[in-house]
Amino acid sequence: MDFNSKIINTSAGKNVRSEGIVRWEIKNDTAGVGSISEDGEVFATQIGTFSVRAICFQSKEKYQHWLKDKEGNKEYITAASKWYKISIANDAGKAVVTNQDQLDKALSSDLFSQITVSTDKELSFLIKESNYSNKTLIINAPKADIANYAVFHMVEIQAIKDNTWNEYAKGNQFLLSSAKIRVVVNGVAEVRDIIIDEASSTINLEVDGKVHKITLLEPSLLNLSGDEDLISITIEETSEGSKIVSSVPILVEANSNSEYVFNPGSEGSSINKCDSSIVVKVVNNSKGTVIITAKNSKGERVMAGESTISNQSTLPQSTGGSENSGQSSSTRITQPTPSPSTQPTPTAEPVPIPVLIESVKQVDLSTFRVKFDTALTVDDVRENISLYLVLADGKAKLTGMNEIKVVENSGNKCFEITMNDCFSPTYTYSVSYANNISKEFTAASVQVENVDSIDIITAKVIQNKSTDIRFNLRNRDGVIINQPEDMGNLNGRVTLECSNSLATINGLSIMNPTLGETTVKTIFHTNNYLSNGDEIILEDEKGITCEADTNDYATSVISWTLLDSDETIDYDNPNQSIYLGDDKRLYVKVEKADGSYTSSDMESNKFKFASSDTSILLIDNSGYLILRGGDGTVQVTVIYNNVTVSAINIMVDPSSVPSMLEVDKANITLSNTNNFTDEVPLTATLTDQRGDNLDYTSLRYEPIGDPVNVRAVGKKLYFSARNMTLGTYQYKVWVDDITNISKTITITVVAPTEGQITPSIYSLEINGKPTDNIDLKVSSDDITEYVSIKLYGLASNNVKLTEESFDASSKFTVKVESPDTEKYPEPYVITESSLSLIAVSGTSIKELIKEATGNYRVYVYEEDNEGSLQLRNTAIFKVVDSQPKPRIFNISELTTTATYVGDLLKEIFEIKVGNTIITNNFDDNIGNFDYSSRHPLTSKILLRSARLYEVYLVGGIEYRLYHTVDFNTYITVPDDFQ
Repeated sequence: MDFNSKIINTSAGKNVRSEGIVRWEIKNDTAGVGSISEDGEVFATQIGTFSVRAICFQSKEKYQHWLKDKEGNKEYITAASKWYKISIANDAGKAVVTNQDQLDKALSSDLFSQITVSTDKELSFLIKESNYSNKTLIINAPKADIANYAVFHMVEIQAIKDNTWNEYAKGNQFLLSSAKIRVVVNGVAEVRDIIIDEASSTINLEVDGKVHKITLLEPSLLNLSGDEDLISITIEETSEGSKIVSSVPILVEANSNSEYVFNPGSEGSSINKCDSSIVVKVVNNSKGTVIITAKNSKGERVMAGESTISNQSTLPQSTGGSENSGQSSSTRITQPTPSPSTQPTPTAEPVPIPVLIESVKQVDLSTFRVKFDTALTVDDVRENISLYLVLADGKAKLTGMNEIKVVENSGNKCFEITMNDCFSPTYTYSVSYANNISKEFTAASVQVENVDSIDIITAKVIQNKSTDIRFNLRNRDGVIINQPEDMGNLNGRVTLECSNSLATINGLSIMNPTLGETTVKTIFHTNNYLSNGDEIILEDEKGITCEADTNDYATSVISWTLLDSDETIDYDNPNQSIYLGDDKRLYVKVEKADGSYTSSDMESNKFKFASSDTSILLIDNSGYLILRGGDGTVQVTVIYNNVTVSAINIMVDPSSVPSMLEVDKANITLSNTNNFTDEVPLTATLTDQRGDNLDYTSLRYEPIGDPVNVRAVGKKLYFSARNMTLGTYQYKVWVDDITNISKTITITVVAPTEGQITPSIYSLEINGKPTDNIDLKVSSDDITEYVSIKLYGLASNNVKLTEESFDASSKFTVKVESPDTEKYPEPYVITESSLSLIAVSGTSIKELIKEATGNYRVYVYEEDNEGSLQLRNTAIFKVVDSQPKPRIFNISELTTTATYVGDLLKEIFEIKVGNTIITNNFDDNIGNFDYSSRHPLTSKILLRSARLYEVYLVGGIEYRLYHTVDFNTYITVPDDFQ
């Protein structure tokens, strides 16, 4: 409701125009109105009544006096209307709100189950964290921006300002019925479902959090970007003609003809056509393979750089991609139309064998076992088996089956299937065959307390050849939950003992064994003790035979090469380069003890391989490499006839060539006002051919035509145009001496409304933009990181007119809400426009202290006439930290004579950041040892963590960046260890 504040019925006569000020008074409020605005707007939060009247004052000062004591100062009222009683009826639980205050009231009221935000004003709404699962939120605010932290029954967006919905909540479902919208799902957010229900709409979805499912009900253009693992998308029959452009992996269920463009970042995507007649057009600009499947189809592989139009029931296999991975270089029509003379005779589609799954059981961290009621072949299983990850509102199909083998003595009814990736502990998985009834299993937890038994696998060793003792750690269901190659996992709790002098123990290896038999005992330490001081342990004993050297082992690697499937093996001219996106196989030639040679292509059954860093590279025992998205050098151990030969170094993407320059602003608008210098920063990112960021020294420039004002500061350019002529200017920018890779930016100089002095509205900028992502990574030439927060007053034509300060004399108060709620439990006030995110602590030792990563929110408040702070604007910036973290590269014998933390670290552990060893840089006072587990008669102790630091020399001054390294390793130390 909106009362007319200009005309008042007073006791002096009707329709008398007031020359003073008019305010409103409310009494007898049972409708939850609470207050009324100067414009006469109220918002009721419950069914009831209230009375209102208009009152007139000669000045604001008299109105303020009356507010302090309404009864004692009632003589300040110049005139007043009569009281009007207003009744509030129930509108079927629906509310329409126009501002933040009304929205807050509606959300807190139990009266409303449907709330519509409807306004044409440029406003910022903040919905704080809460559970409104009994309310539906409808947004019809074409000029508003909204940040949402709350959970609703449903959120329907009918209209909103471009690029302005930021989602931070976990559990919302969205209905998008707007022609154009951008939704940002931030890293902390989790969205159950997004339903697109507007024909010819353009939806830009940036997913840094989690989206479980997207459904297209109408023909739409969906642009997907961000950092998401896998998104399930359903294209309904009613959305025929939809197009999806994705930079994240997607799993599509296509019920109608549709088009897809897969860009880098979407590797692992697949499309399942619900009918073989459905036409899908695919352009694969990604670095991986896109799989297209249909009912009773073997499927089609669209390799990197290929395009295809798929519309037949049985599709041929792709023969390979183009040279230029990432570029659409060829177009394949997978079903050419035969001439009339060669029309084939129609044949019935193949019918899968009717098969039922009797049971499914997890075997180890990446393997599960399936038992069928029918004898099958490996090919039958490979073509028809499906594995799904069970989510809260559906299932996501998984790909990447590495090996399928028949379980012995099962009559070809039982198979073990090994995946490329490990299962997510405690998550539920579903297995089906030819889309028949499925069976589920829950992946085992891999915590220490889940270990129930240990059993030794190794049965024999070779004379004088050091051999790792292999063992399984099982839970009470018999699932193997340890990773043999991962010393930092549960294996760090295991020690070995030997029964005689035929061999010595070093860590988990038998060293230089001699002929005969020895008994090896494996002991898993629980770090729990009985009341008498005895540790509770799990153990297994096994007799291991040391056999004579038969010369059937290899002594060295002669040559190795990495090849595509269609390349010829040539050990004399090896290829040892591999780049992200490559599909390679490793071939190795070794020399045996008798002087002869053999290779993995000749005796593939005798060779095995192991990767030192599975986050970069996986390798199976056939030598096939699977790149995981990282780069760097990986040690691959070569094993022949179960004896380790040596390790080779494989460098993923060994060369890096500058390929692309991106700027954070291609178009800059500058105000030429003389009130202040409107200066906008420009930053650039240089990337190589793989998309990785490259470092550079300075950002350089030259004008194309007339110049504006420019100043260069390191890796930033600052443009300004104070008192300059209106018009358009252009600049070419590049980095260092790399002039062949450049960007052209356009600068438009505009003027604020002539004669205007007071701003019409205010605009908040983060580093010269509405928002920004800031990286806290430090380097040898830059150990600082600042964020610029500025508030500008805009003229009526939206051109900057003033720059507002945050100091004590300003009418504005600026607060920053940090993700570090322990350090900053409440938003804190800032008084300067430059906020430092990296501090220096200490005098003799200067330590770099970084602020927390995550989302920061900036609030701008203005003091009103009553002295209260009113929220005027808000913005968000994201802080990340790409600083390389320390990694444990090697663990020596876990028994030490060291008596101090630092000596212990240097003796046992090799720790690197990148390729730099930092074990020598230790903080001797910050070793975190679990002394509670130390037996009074033994020297067993659990090393949990320690602090190590990197050194950065800047201007001749040493700065330290500390890292906490988690060891969680059981070691033996001297009795006098401190």
